[in-house]
Amino acid sequence: MLALVLPSHNWDGIPYAAAAKRFDIPDKVELHAFIYEELQESVPEQAYQDMLKGEYRLVVSQDPESLDQVMLFYEIRAAYITLIYLLSRLGVNIFPATHIVSAVAVFIGLWIFFLAIRKHIENYLLLVLPFFAVGLGVFQVAQLSTPDGLAFLCIAIFFALLLKEHAAILVILPFSILVRTDLIIFVSLILGYLFVTHRQWRLWTAVSAAAVIAIFLGSNQVFDYPGYGALFVTAFVTNLNYPLQNEFVITWVHYAKALRQGLINILAEK
Repeated sequence: MLALVLPSHNWDGIPYAAAAKRFDIPDKVELHAFIYEELQESVPEQAYQDMLKGEYRLVVSQDPESLDQVMLFYEIRAAYITLIYLLSRLGVNIFPATHIVSAVAVFIGLWIFFLAIRKHIENYLLLVLPFFAVGLGVFQVAQLSTPDGLAFLCIAIFFALLLKEHAAILVILPFSILVRTDLIIFVSLILGYLFVTHRQWRLWTAVSAAAVIAIFLGSNQVFDYPGYGALFVTAFVTNLNYPLQNEFVITWVHYAKALRQGLINILAEK
């Protein structure tokens, strides 16, 4: 549990914590004040100041309406938000709760991988697994306030069930969308594979696929998700403090700019 001792204080923890605490504090002004007070008490001073740097982060820290709209990108990760909320109800500070969910999910995921493969490979290869996991960045995932740890756990479960060819995977796949909606791409590939290779499961694979689509569309509707256009602009063009105030049409020019900037960032890291 080294990840809990040395957590990474990423900015995304703010809207995730706010989305979880909104169950208790529906008023956006009161919620905004609570979140930033808790943040200042929960992280080192330098980390707190870093979370206020830049025009986008500064506006979110000053305007409750901005945080309220930005949260829409985050609260759609319903499984992560719910677990954070449940921990907070047990008395855990809201920001450490974001780290606990990530770290525990990664820990369980690693054990599932280990138990799934231990009978299929030589014992000496099992000694390599911790180094392999660290090399893939699993420790960094466990440190972050994101649902990526839960996504890792989902993939571990998929792997174990596929290895055993257990039909329970058809039940688990749809609910993984509640962890991250973008898992729909990975989930669709698995369902396509199962539909082709497991003829005896085809009916239930189709039912599972329908459930995936229903949960995906339902999540977008229930959580008033701003949509792919707003997400793309925020992730690759410019951060949006008020994503509900405009409609966005993505063109090939936006994709070209995002690709160019991505390549520049990759080269800059080398």
